[in-house]
Amino acid sequence: MHQHQEQWLESDAQITGDGFWLRIEDESMTSPSGVSIPEGTYVLFDTGREARNGNLVAIRISDDTAVTFKKLILDGRKKYLKALNPIWPSISEIEGEYRVVGVAVETKMKLL
Repeated sequence: MHQHQEQWLESDAQITGDGFWLRIEDESMTSPSGVSIPEGTYVLFDTGREARNGNLVAIRISDDTAVTFKKLILDGRKKYLKALNPIWPSISEIEGEYRVVGVAVETKMKLL
């Protein structure tokens, strides 16, 4: 039986909208160099920030209920999502309607 356990994670990050924590469930954002956000990391998202080129974002595409966590690339009128993990498909163009749910502002790794 799986039991859902609520956790309280604190932060001193400056949040402009509502903030929420999301636990990363895959390896798409694990990178061998530079910024790396491995599976199991908690990411704090700010719902009030405007997503800019290069931000790491939680995004919902079209009517999909799942939220995707990727790097946002803005190139003129085109918008792309990029995984930080080089073995994952690197860049995919966002087609159709989408909504940035939040911009990543902080990470925490719980070891116990």
